[in-house]
Amino acid sequence: EPEPEPSPTPEPEPEPEPSSTPEPEPSSEPEPEPEPSSEPEPEPSSTPEPEPEPSSTPEPEPEPEPEPEPEPNGAANLHPMDCVDIVIGAARGSQSRILDHYTRDRSTPRTDDFYGGMDSLTAAVGMERDGITYLKFRRPLSAGDATADHSIGNELTHVIWAFGQVFPDYFHRPWSGIEAGTAQNDRFYQEDELKYHGTRDRGATSINFFENDDNAQDGCIGSWSTGCDADGSNCLYKATWMVLGDIAGVFFAVEARTLGWVGIGFSKNNLMMDSDVIVGAADDSGFFVTDRYALGQFEPPIDNNSQLTQEMAVNSDGMMRMQFMRPIISDDTRDFSLDECHNFLYGWGGQFNIEQRSIQYHPQTPIISTAPICLPQPHTCPGRSPPPNIGIPGTTFGTVGNTDPSVRPAGPGNGHGSGARTVAMLYHLILLTATIVVILF
Repeated sequence: EPEPEPSPTPEPEPEPEPSSTPEPEPSSEPEPEPEPSSEPEPEPSSTPEPEPEPSSTPEPEPEPEPEPEPEPNGAANLHPMDCVDIVIGAARGSQSRILDHYTRDRSTPRTDDFYGGMDSLTAAVGMERDGITYLKFRRPLSAGDATADHSIGNELTHVIWAFGQVFPDYFHRPWSGIEAGTAQNDRFYQEDELKYHGTRDRGATSINFFENDDNAQDGCIGSWSTGCDADGSNCLYKATWMVLGDIAGVFFAVEARTLGWVGIGFSKNNLMMDSDVIVGAADDSGFFVTDRYALGQFEPPIDNNSQLTQEMAVNSDGMMRMQFMRPIISDDTRDFSLDECHNFLYGWGGQFNIEQRSIQYHPQTPIISTAPICLPQPHTCPGRSPPPNIGIPGTTFGTVGNTDPSVRPAGPGNGHGSGARTVAMLYHLILLTATIVVILF
């Protein structure tokens, strides 16, 4: 009898009763709730899945981009960091790290072995002193591996440079969360870390490492050229300038082995941004020579107050030639006075349209003079016109082009003040990060 007392059957019976009727009903109701909860679970799980998928897609995207490399017009579709052989280094005190890198696109460069190549540097040393990093390295002219190295030959080589950002000197365009003040970590960029260099601390040029890059300055006449024949003719690009002291002006003659436009510019910062640029082109319908000011890596607007005179451009024998005159001293805020030293910019190539007064992007990266160029003082260079061997053959100084901005030669888009899109500076061989200054030997 006492045994049946401790085993009350009605007590377990009420337990299944509430579990049977009310529990399954609400359990059936929450069951559909976990079902949709299970549905959103695969949805976020599916969303991160496509995230790695697009990360994988940009890798094949740069692959088709290099395909048009051999085509001159297709080169404009390449980003300056596509398929680039890069040397990256950093130093602290007398200790340094300098390695051979490669990048297929704008992603973070990786060491050559990541792509199946090898480090081709045969010597490297670096040091940091007074906040300046100095690097020296040596590598063969011929590529050590065809996977992640480029050979350096007797031709123009596209060269890029950059250095890393450090707190608080950040620069992004458009602003990042750091400049906007919304970033949780404003010290994202640390010293000697390989991270984005920003939109300011970078640059580009083209260099033929086999040529003497000095500008030939013979008294009042100066010149620079590249890709010339042994006798100095048939140059890929040549610019000649002459100071005419009697009229306080400088005469420029520029020619390039191209059917596209030609240009020359003057820079205070070795960049296209904030540079004074003159661009010219010609075809059977006419010509234009335009004075512009570059505000960035896009089409520079035409100066409202152009001070160019004696403009002329012709296209013959596979050469595009341009000449013009400009005063040494300019009161135009969009022009640089040439009584000061400036780096010269040499650019050419790309299609153009005389009627629309526009040009397309250049396939060849413009060249920047390695050092500022200082023109002689006008009083040391008497003269009113250049000799016949300087300038476009068959033209007479004082009768070509426009000396009055209100007068334009016949033909659409000809003459003074007409438009042309011009140079953009991009970059390719050397990229350095952190607080690094590049010195090549």
